[in-house]
Amino acid sequence: MKPAFTPVPEIHLPSGQIVPAFEVSTFLCGKRVVPNETPDAEPPRCVVDSRDDLAPWCYMSYCQARQACIAAGWQLITETQWLAIAYDVARHPANWTGGAPGAGRLEQGLRQGFTDGPISATPNGRIRLPEIAHANSEKRWKTLSNGKRLCDFGGNAWSWIFDDVQGTPDGRATVMDADSISLTTATFGPRYRGMGIRPVDRQVWDGRALIRGGAYHSGKDAGAFALYAAIAWRGYKSIGFRATRAIGAGENDHV
Repeated sequence: MKPAFTPVPEIHLPSGQIVPAFEVSTFLCGKRVVPNETPDAEPPRCVVDSRDDLAPWCYMSYCQARQACIAAGWQLITETQWLAIAYDVARHPANWTGGAPGAGRLEQGLRQGFTDGPISATPNGRIRLPEIAHANSEKRWKTLSNGKRLCDFGGNAWSWIFDDVQGTPDGRATVMDADSISLTTATFGPRYRGMGIRPVDRQVWDGRALIRGGAYHSGKDAGAFALYAAIAWRGYKSIGFRATRAIGAGENDHV
């Protein structure tokens, strides 16, 4: 089974910055175990993949997630790429409870704690009964302006982010000013509109790495623009990651 990637069109952010088209993993990246040809010599190895039957690969530090993407020939999603997707999602009527941009709230995904941890897109019983009906009502798929879809872009698990806006050369967080596009791109206001929790003023996040989207238990704080930071060298139960690659870099079936 080939990794599932979704094409993202060229996006013009409100700041005027143009984000070129790219492909993003349709699902939060999961862990696939690959047996070696000589099992007696070496143990099986774990590789990153994007499939609907794999739960998000969590307990990975920022550095480990980045290296896993590089080993697969991909890259960890960048801050500008995440912002491009979030901005595109927020402009599509299918992603709003009121059926139009700005009407109601932006769908926030799997976030109300009806699971014991991040789950795959086909969880097969991982959702606790009798709460399955409530969990199934948490819309996990987002639609892009090109008609393609992404799973769990907001909710289920946070995503590590390579900060190419104001970060260090290796993508870790530094100082984020109040006028950064990281904070100003969300065009529909506060988190209760489904945008997700995020700072409103200058942040100093040295030694940490950005995370976005929210997790399975984030509640109203989850959302496409949700933003926080976590210790870069530590792995967490609720933080996974997404991969990106250039358009046409692989032969995949797009969702």
